[in-house]
Amino acid sequence: MEPRSQAVSQAEGPCRDAPARGRCLGLVWVVCVLVCQVFGPAALAQDWRPSVSHTGTIAKAARLSRDGQKTVFTLITTGKVAPRVFALSRPYRVVIDIPDMRFQLPSKSGRTGAGLVARYRFGLLSPGRARIVLDLTAPVRFETRIVKSRQAETRFALELHQVAPGEFQGQRPPQLRQSVQPRKPAAPPLRQLRTRGTPIVVIDAGHGGVDPGAVASDGVLEKEITLAVAHRLRRALIDSGKVKVVMTRVNDVYVTLDNRVARAAEVRADLFISLHADSVPGESAAFARGASVYIMSEKASDRRAQLVAEKENASDTLAGVTTDVAKTSFVHTILIDLLRRESADRAIRFRDELIKGLRGSIRLHTTPRRSAAFRVLRQVSTPAVLVELGFMSHPRDRRDLVNARWQSKVADVLSAAVLSFFRGEARRRR
Repeated sequence: MEPRSQAVSQAEGPCRDAPARGRCLGLVWVVCVLVCQVFGPAALAQDWRPSVSHTGTIAKAARLSRDGQKTVFTLITTGKVAPRVFALSRPYRVVIDIPDMRFQLPSKSGRTGAGLVARYRFGLLSPGRARIVLDLTAPVRFETRIVKSRQAETRFALELHQVAPGEFQGQRPPQLRQSVQPRKPAAPPLRQLRTRGTPIVVIDAGHGGVDPGAVASDGVLEKEITLAVAHRLRRALIDSGKVKVVMTRVNDVYVTLDNRVARAAEVRADLFISLHADSVPGESAAFARGASVYIMSEKASDRRAQLVAEKENASDTLAGVTTDVAKTSFVHTILIDLLRRESADRAIRFRDELIKGLRGSIRLHTTPRRSAAFRVLRQVSTPAVLVELGFMSHPRDRRDLVNARWQSKVADVLSAAVLSFFRGEARRRR
């Protein structure tokens, strides 16, 4: 929801004259102060997040504890749960899948571990399927138990016992069924190279669900910021009436990297925009800030770009999803190589158009033009860019990233760059 400061200045009735208007503004200020005192600052600061509705079991609390030689993870829920638990290796993890459950845990939950658990993540893996991933410090065997309390609460306990590496029983995770399944891209028909009406833009809100992405010092999650900006960009593009828009996710759910790519191929997108927010640890956090735009390249533009790509490419691993690289590798034909080269040239042109628009509107990184081997940018015939909106590790960038007005400004700049890009492409085809 956007702030409505102009609604007061243009008020009718008792606030028409200046003295009355002053009293009205004073009353509004008092109400705002009372809201903050009663509900906390979050009552006025969280309007940048998309609203979410859900029914079903709620996870109310989670905790880690050490009991002698074992580590216990306890989850407290409002109703019955039917968890499925399995272990994964490379790296060692234990995964808990629970159907029809949502989380009401503090955003900082899981950032610190205990005993055999280094940290854990939680969120929706797919519609109707919640997932918790525990990162382990050693191989384990596990035992589970469920206790129903008198307060209509259910306590699910997972006991972890350290074992030798040879005793660890890892398994392949169950298949993740989503609307689009990854597939080998075939050479698109030649008619795809000709103008085919209204352009289609795929907006990819990075991370989501069990993969939170970067986490700010105050607990704000990257996945929330990317989704909020994605929705604002979608609205700006739709309002233009010039393009059609497809989103890889519209709520807080995880989508595999291959499915994000496959979604663009399925709709034969004319442009793919992946939205992210960066973060750096340690002393660098005080200096690294500003937006940057990446394109696909097997050779990274610099060491930092390579590290960012490696981090983003590990999303499936963090979510407990196994990808069969052999099944998603591209078919190397002459036509596909030509299409890749042509789409790469268009991606460069859009990157330049976008940076031109962002410059002067928001803070840019000192080297905003970057490239690296992002899996999500491995498109055959669709120009694709990955936009790092800013650094969540920098206080001023983080303040902008959660500001609704700033998000709308960025969405407007992105939208204008998209429309300018398509106008330029149309002129090039004449």
